[in-house]
Amino acid sequence: MKRAIKYLIFLWPIPVLAYLLFITLSSQANVDDNFVEANGLIWGKGDEQITVHVQQTTSGEQKSYEILLAGNNSQTPGKYVFTLDEDMWGGGFVKAVQADGDPELELIAWGIHEYRDSFLLDHHEGKIRKIPFANTTKEMQDLSAQWRQAHINNGMTLSFFVIFAVVYYSFIGIIVSIIKIKIIRKVKTKPPPSI
Repeated sequence: MKRAIKYLIFLWPIPVLAYLLFITLSSQANVDDNFVEANGLIWGKGDEQITVHVQQTTSGEQKSYEILLAGNNSQTPGKYVFTLDEDMWGGGFVKAVQADGDPELELIAWGIHEYRDSFLLDHHEGKIRKIPFANTTKEMQDLSAQWRQAHINNGMTLSFFVIFAVVYYSFIGIIVSIIKIKIIRKVKTKPPPSI
């Protein structure tokens, strides 16, 4: 029984860590299934066709996205810049998503710290509409909340638990070392049996 308790004390963080890893990865995969890569997204047909080009650059903890809308007639119907600050558990994305009833996907640029600057680009009847994120549907707002839970909150929980596990095992190692040192000293200081 004592041996089982020792194993339990030593091994319990491993299944918890595996569970947190599974939850984090599966929730990220589930929420990412709702998004499509925005670069190369095509709106419209024929002469009115618009292709979306997204270029990402990173500088430290900031990601900048340049969203260029290119028409077939070598005209540029629009250029948008969206910057994400990933400092202090920030994050976000520029992705294509189905946000309304039409068959075309919309482009969403969303950030945790950039909520006021976040927007949705919708192509409707040959025109591009830039909709502030606060005015999008509840489904879009719920989807961004799910993204935050999966990519930021679950990731932070996993990171904190890894740190806890390292500290826990270090503490267990120190305790075991102290006990072994005391046992060795006790054996060395024990007088030899008299004959």
